[in-house]
Amino acid sequence: ALAITPRGLLVAGTTANQVCAWNPERNEAVWTKDVGSSVWALAASNDGRIYCSTHQRLSVLDGDGETAFKFESFGIQDLQAPAAVAPDGSYLVVARAGMAIWFSRSGEILKGPIDLKTGSEGIYLPPVWQETGGFAVSTNGASEGGGRLLAVDEHGQVKELAKGLAAWPLASGAYASGNTLHLPDGRSVPLPIQGEISALAQDGQGAIYAAIKGTLYRVAKEHKAGQPPREFAAVKKGEIVRGGIAIAPGRLIVTTTEGVQVFE
Repeated sequence: ALAITPRGLLVAGTTANQVCAWNPERNEAVWTKDVGSSVWALAASNDGRIYCSTHQRLSVLDGDGETAFKFESFGIQDLQAPAAVAPDGSYLVVARAGMAIWFSRSGEILKGPIDLKTGSEGIYLPPVWQETGGFAVSTNGASEGGGRLLAVDEHGQVKELAKGLAAWPLASGAYASGNTLHLPDGRSVPLPIQGEISALAQDGQGAIYAAIKGTLYRVAKEHKAGQPPREFAAVKKGEIVRGGIAIAPGRLIVTTTEGVQVFE
């Protein structure tokens, strides 16, 4: 598990119960913390806190590696997905089996426990804070039909938004099902080839990049209904993996079954 803090520290979690912060500029360790359980996922917030999703509990560390808060109850164990942090510092924690709690920044329970009623579907993908309010949670999917997209609103109510997801949603509210991209304003944009959209990313201008198999498509913010989206690039080898698009300044980083490719 990896995360990057606002201070530029690279934080790694291990199955040996360790969370380690590394300064890449100085090439040296800054601190190490034993959180008492295998670390499956990490998230870093804008205020420097580090949210450690572990096999047994949630542990929240401050920027110096000291424990700010930990929680172990209500079935909130086996946390495979990282916490999702809202702009006000509150955060949603989701266990693999489908129980969730919405905490305040200080650790007070705001909503929950919330039963997402996922049945045999596990939750491994990162929940996402939605700019329209509330969190989006993607299930892993119990079959080849893909997962489901669930919304948790400010009242802790759960609503199913879509089925057949292979890619997790974006913070803007965009999501994909099958070969169709669904935009936050309600428009739907089918891609011109069959298959499942496996990854999404959005740049600073609002353009969305969607991957099917080995092809990337770009849908501009001002995309007009009825027009086919523009093919942006095709990877040289392999297929783009699930969640395999990341955006850095001036670059699109794509992870495929054959390695990593960078587009400018």
